[in-house]
Amino acid sequence: MAVEIEEALIPIIYKHAQENGVAQKIEIIHANSDHAKIRGKFDVIVSELFGRDALGEATMKSFVSLRERFLAADGVLIPQKLTMLAAPVKIAKSVDSAPAGLDIKCEFVKSLKLHYQGTLSIDDRSSTKLLADPIPLVGVDFRTVTTAPGLANLSASWDMENLAEANAIAVFNHHTFTGDLLMDSFNSQSWGTTIYEFKPVNSPKGTLRFDITMDNQKTIWAITTSSSEETKTQNFSGAFSLARIRMAQQMTPHKRFKAPKTTPQEVKGKRKP
Repeated sequence: MAVEIEEALIPIIYKHAQENGVAQKIEIIHANSDHAKIRGKFDVIVSELFGRDALGEATMKSFVSLRERFLAADGVLIPQKLTMLAAPVKIAKSVDSAPAGLDIKCEFVKSLKLHYQGTLSIDDRSSTKLLADPIPLVGVDFRTVTTAPGLANLSASWDMENLAEANAIAVFNHHTFTGDLLMDSFNSQSWGTTIYEFKPVNSPKGTLRFDITMDNQKTIWAITTSSSEETKTQNFSGAFSLARIRMAQQMTPHKRFKAPKTTPQEVKGKRKP
């Protein structure tokens, strides 16, 4: 049995099954798994419900629905667990990299870009240096979960031997498919890694702390660096960036020209016959 919500993937599923000699052994259903009406229970359920909201309420409800409606008493649910991890990294292509290596200044634009999380492409991961072991921020066990985990006030911290080397936090998922089949999306060719960049500090040794709150409306995060010399916190949010743009707009000297008013006769004259 194969349930797929995306219609364009239906023929791909069939062709894949056909190429591997099992097309006559499966039934393909075009539906959201929450709405599919299927009789009986299954010994194994393999599900790929992950999107950008992997630990969100909608995803959790779908997994609970699958488990309660279709999984046999001693059945196996794959994946079993998902954990969101965070780790300090050094990325080569940061916001400090000028376009095409040009010797120009664009500090204001760079400061705005820091307030938006980015995605680390597969090509960029090969030049990204992991500076410390990943630490769990939050996780769920799909075999027992009943509600979505809270995504507020998540945090992780690391004692760094070279604090000045870090310029971003990488956030990615660790999947436990079965007891011995594991995967980090940082090394995956299909799932992404989110990057939260910040301004590096000139401290050879110290503690780096990452705090983040995520919900459907906004994401707010902070980077705190502590060394023998000082403790500094950098706060980030898309809302902060918009506020800075509005303030800069009010303070920027500029001219404004309004479009001339159009009379009803002029509008009528411009209509095509």
